[in-house]
Amino acid sequence: ETAVDKKVPLNSFKDLISMMDSLSPELKKSLNKVIDLKILDVVNQKLSLYTVGTNRLLFDLSRPVRIEDLLGLNHPEGKTRISIIYLNTLNNSEEKEFVIATITEMLYQWMLKNPPVDKTKDLQCAYYIDEIAPYIPPVRKPACKESLTVLYKQARKYGVGCIIATQNPGDIDYKSI
Repeated sequence: ETAVDKKVPLNSFKDLISMMDSLSPELKKSLNKVIDLKILDVVNQKLSLYTVGTNRLLFDLSRPVRIEDLLGLNHPEGKTRISIIYLNTLNNSEEKEFVIATITEMLYQWMLKNPPVDKTKDLQCAYYIDEIAPYIPPVRKPACKESLTVLYKQARKYGVGCIIATQNPGDIDYKSI
């Protein structure tokens, strides 16, 4: 509300961090009634971590990722595209789960909007995840498990093939697949 009232643009985490660093004493007093101000400092520090290194790339406000681009649907020559997303440069499993959940959700929304004209034709796309076990384990519920489960249940009728690979099939939730 403060940003809107004062017409402060919040186009990036850096803008939000800057605004939080310069909160007025009145606003701090109001916030202190609802939340411990130490928590705001922790939030501000965590936001700062998202402005450097590979984290910055996850939340950069450059061109957003679109499924159409990953599939090469906008390629001028109409060529099939293979997009490989390498997750090992991310710092922890939560970031990897976030990326997989985001792409899976985007693919799911795309397939709902683009059902195949002829269901007997070839696949519209294939979604392959190597080493799937950490993302659909039988016990734990990572951020991407629910979106993967929903996609796996419905993808075929929309012309989306889902391929998974694991060295330990017992480490994945059989209900998810």
